[in-house]
Amino acid sequence: MMDNLIVFVPFILGLTLFSVLYVAERLSARRYQRRIERRLSSLRYSLTYPRIPRPYQHKAR
Repeated sequence: MMDNLIVFVPFILGLTLFSVLYVAERLSARRYQRRIERRLSSLRYSLTYPRIPRPYQHKAR
């Protein structure tokens, strides 16, 4: 009984820690996905049309 406990407790702790970190990473990625997409689209727009002023850059970030 104690041998099974000694084997299984670190495995279960590592599995729960990994799952918690994975879920937190997925949530943060979903949260920051729009911000990253907006930044990439603005960068692509500025690279394509460098002379046109962009009014949406002056809005609140």
